[in-house]
Amino acid sequence: MRPDFEQRHVPRVAVAPFYSMGTFSLPADELDEALRSSEEAAIQALEADGFEVVGPRALRQHLAENDAAKAFDEGVLLRSELSNYFEPARDAGRPSLEVATIQKLYKEGKLPAEALLFGEVVYHTRTECRVDPTLYNDHADIAGASQTTEEAGSPCIVSHFQAKLVYAPTGETMWFNRKLLQTNTGEASLEAARANLTETVGRTLSGPEGLRSFGGKTRTAALDSDDEKDN
Repeated sequence: MRPDFEQRHVPRVAVAPFYSMGTFSLPADELDEALRSSEEAAIQALEADGFEVVGPRALRQHLAENDAAKAFDEGVLLRSELSNYFEPARDAGRPSLEVATIQKLYKEGKLPAEALLFGEVVYHTRTECRVDPTLYNDHADIAGASQTTEEAGSPCIVSHFQAKLVYAPTGETMWFNRKLLQTNTGEASLEAARANLTETVGRTLSGPEGLRSFGGKTRTAALDSDDEKDN
C-alpha cells in the first residue's frame, strides 16, 4: 500500500478482465477457464471483505453504454508485466497511456467505480516440483507435503498471481501484491489446479497485505467504533 493512500476509502471496486502474458502450454479453453476462475475468485474475496464489486462483464457493459469501450481498450493495453503499469510519471514527464486513459475516463464520468482492480496470472501449471519456492521467493507459500528434492520430484501445482488496485482519479497504483502458491499433491488434476489458482488469488487479495483496509470489513468496523465514541 502506498503511504498517500493509507486513509483512502474505496467501498466500490470495478474488476477489469484479467490477463496473462503466456499460455503456460495450456490449451486455449483451459487458459480461458483459468482467467475466468481467477476473476471469480477475486470477486468472492472482495465481497467477503465487504466491498461492493462491479465484475468484468458489468464493467464492459458500462463502458459500452457510455461509448467508452474503445477508448478503454486502446488506452489500457497490458502487454507486459503488471508491475510496469499505472505508475507515476518519472522526472515530471507526461503520464503513461494507461494512466492518462483512466484519468480521462473517470473525469468524464464513464467509469463505474473510483477504484479498478487489475490482475495478471503470471504462471499456472501442473508439473513436478523439486524445489521449495519459499527458499528463494519472499512471496511464495507451499502447501501439502513439503519434502521436495532435486533427485525425486513430486506432482505439484504452481500458481503465481499479482494484482493492482488503481485509483481512477489519478490513474495510479494505490496497492500492489502478489503471491506464488505451490501445492504438492498426489494427483495434479484439473480440479485441483483450479482450486490452487483460486486459493492463490484469495491469498493475494486478503490477509494482512490485502485490500480490506481500503473499504471492507475492517474499515467499516473502525468507522462504526469511531461513531460510537462520538456518541
